[in-house]
Amino acid sequence: MAILLPTKSVLALPMDILTDQAIEQGSREMQCKTLNCAKVGMLCSSVANNEGKYYCIKDTSADESIQLTEPIDELITPRNSIHIPYLKYTVIDPKNALDEAGYLYIPWIGEFLSALYKVGIIISSIAAAIVIILQGIKIITSGGGEEKTTAYKRIGEAVIGLILIWGSYILLKTINPDLVEFKSLKIKFITPIQIEEESDAVDFVPTGDIEKRVIIRNIDNISTNGTIAINSDLLEDVAAVAQKMKSVGINVSITSGWRALQDQYRLILANCKNLPGSITCDPIEGKPNTCILRDKNPLNCPHTTGMAVDMWGTKNGSQCILQKYCTKDPTTDPCRKNPCQAALITAMKEEGFCVLDSEAWHFEKPRMSAACH
Repeated sequence: MAILLPTKSVLALPMDILTDQAIEQGSREMQCKTLNCAKVGMLCSSVANNEGKYYCIKDTSADESIQLTEPIDELITPRNSIHIPYLKYTVIDPKNALDEAGYLYIPWIGEFLSALYKVGIIISSIAAAIVIILQGIKIITSGGGEEKTTAYKRIGEAVIGLILIWGSYILLKTINPDLVEFKSLKIKFITPIQIEEESDAVDFVPTGDIEKRVIIRNIDNISTNGTIAINSDLLEDVAAVAQKMKSVGINVSITSGWRALQDQYRLILANCKNLPGSITCDPIEGKPNTCILRDKNPLNCPHTTGMAVDMWGTKNGSQCILQKYCTKDPTTDPCRKNPCQAALITAMKEEGFCVLDSEAWHFEKPRMSAACH
């Protein structure tokens, strides 16, 4: 299933997270003003290249759509501890839950309120009917006088109540049916971010060239869940893998590639006890190890050089196996034993990529991480 969602540029992000590493803000403003990227319909980069210079990048915010290949994993239908008549929650199929704009519609609150409304009308009608019957008995059995007058008055009040209950509903529905309909709750679905286990150090340091950053789009048998870029040196190899997978009926989904420097900083601050540029991450309890950007050099992390790519095999628009089922042990990892992902790993290795021991979806070329084989 391919879901269409609006995109935004991944590079047009604030610089406050990089204040201790980036060039002075005034210098950036002067460089960007000199470049005048807007003249050619581009944006000024938020991160400097290895020479400390900023550059123009394509504004991807105008892109019409991107594909989301991983469906919603599970939607749990509510269950009431108390039975409510007329209440039956709609069971939503997770694979078809999103519309083309990436919105999820939850009807359960509306269904709950609608059932309460129906039950309320029925209870009120029954109560009014009981009042009318009881007061009618009083009229028949009374000898007249004040008691009979009071009974007629209460019957009149009950009838007026019924008219108000049913009349208001009919009137509102006649004026505008939306006034008595409880619409589904509209929620924007946000693609989950995959948190990775990364090595602190690298064995091989490639030449980082920001000009080789290319956005993956319109490659046969490849879908992405965002505006994802890789090093142009990998593009031909990745496309070749996609064709191999197509020949065996498997699609390819790329979930991460060239990571912006500020995004790596955010991961470090969220997952590590040590600050960016340290020797080791020293992960916070319960958090994954994250490449620490040793010496604050983007060349020291696979993703910040564009030489790493995260890929999954997919079928019928769904990821063959979800990341939450993967384990770090390559000998017992269910993801590596999954035929679909295993075929992708084999094809990537044939094109010269290595796969990280702790992550069956992380591929590098050339090998940078010590635990990539």
